[in-house]
Amino acid sequence: FLIMAASLYGTFRYGAKALSLSSPLRRLQGVGKGILDAMRKKEQITSKGAYVNVRQENDLFYFISLKGGTSREKELFADCVSESIIQLRMSGIYW
Repeated sequence: FLIMAASLYGTFRYGAKALSLSSPLRRLQGVGKGILDAMRKKEQITSKGAYVNVRQENDLFYFISLKGGTSREKELFADCVSESIIQLRMSGIYW
């Protein structure tokens, strides 16, 4: 009974979060936001209006970019995203 109750609690507590990350577009948005937050913490991105832009084309291609930052910040963000995705693929995690 205790295991079943804990399982139900986890489903109700974290189910919405799991569903919100269910699409590749949302997972990519989450990765981008995490990278942006880390870069802000390290003060590599200081522009106030910078945000992550994710879009999908033709149901096949996903694009992620930084909007509202300087050219240098956008370049650093793109490098970090590229490196992160390479590391995820090398570790066997696919979207």
